[in-house]
Amino acid sequence: MSAAIGAMDGADTVIVDGRRSIQRPGMDNPLPIGQDGALAYPLSQSGGTASGVVQIVRRAVKTNLEAAAANPPLRLNGPFCQRNPGLRYPLAQGPMTRVSDQPAFAEAVARAGGLPFLALALMSGEQTGKLLAETAERLGDLPWGVGILGFADPALLASLSALDAVLVAHGVSDVE
Repeated sequence: MSAAIGAMDGADTVIVDGRRSIQRPGMDNPLPIGQDGALAYPLSQSGGTASGVVQIVRRAVKTNLEAAAANPPLRLNGPFCQRNPGLRYPLAQGPMTRVSDQPAFAEAVARAGGLPFLALALMSGEQTGKLLAETAERLGDLPWGVGILGFADPALLASLSALDAVLVAHGVSDVE
C-alpha cells in the first residue's frame, strides 16, 4: 500500500463504491484516499515522523497567516473589495455542484462579505434560468458569479442563453 501511495500524483484517484480511492494493478482492494494522498509520501520524507509532519503543517499555517496579515490585498475591505462594492473580504467561494447551486447558499456567502459563485454544472437552460433569476432576486446589488464546466457538451453550453437573459433583466452590462 505504501508504494501505491508513494507513487500517487493526485490525478490518479477514482470513485469506487461512492468513495474517492486509488486502485492499481496488483492491489486486492481499492484504498480509500483523497487526491491529497499524493502529499503523504513527500511529507513523510520531510517530517520523518507523524510529529514531524504536524510541525511542518503548523509552520506552514503560521507562515501563511503572517503573509495574509502583512499583505494589503488580503485585508478586510482591501483593494479588491473597493473595486467590487458589497464585498468586505477578498474571498471568492468557488462553485461546487450540489452546494453552491442553491440561491440561499449564495446569499449567505454574499451577506457575510464574500463573493459567491453558483455552480451551473450540467443544468439545462430552464434550470439555469430559474437558478439565476432566483439568485439575482435574493442578492440584489451584491456581487456574485457563475462557474461553467468548459468541457460540457456544446449543446448544453448553448442553452446558457438564460444567463444572458438574467443579466439583461437585471441591467448587468459589466461582465468579467
